[in-house]
Amino acid sequence: MVTGSLKEFLGHFKRRHFRSELDAQKLVRLVFNGRVLQPDTQTLEKCGLYNNCVVHCLVHQPRPSQTST
Repeated sequence: MVTGSLKEFLGHFKRRHFRSELDAQKLVRLVFNGRVLQPDTQTLEKCGLYNNCVVHCLVHQPRPSQTST
């Protein structure tokens, strides 16, 4: 369980709660009501979040870039 202010920006929220993952160059995606929350410049409230709601988090490595030979 984590806390945040509905007036907080999504990017700030991710940096506060997933700093080690972001520092390790991993991608952090938050999903609410089947939708990836973006952009990071939106507030949590504008993303549709409300008090005590459930948000899913997906942390993964970025896909390797495809190089053509």
